[in-house]
Amino acid sequence: MLSKETWNRFLDDQSGATAVEYVVIASALTLALIPGFYYVTSAFQTKMEDLISAINS
Repeated sequence: MLSKETWNRFLDDQSGATAVEYVVIASALTLALIPGFYYVTSAFQTKMEDLISAINS
C-alpha cells in the first residue's frame, strides 16, 4: 500500500505532464484525420471508377 506521502508526491509530480499532453494531442489529431482519409479515398475511388468506365466505353 502506498503511504500518504508517496501518494501526494505522485500527484504533485509534473515531470511527465508534457509527454502525456503530446500523446493526447496526437490521439485527437489521429481520430480527426481518420474520417477525412476515408472520405478522400472513397471519393478518389469513385472518380477512378468513373474514369475507367468512360475509357472502356
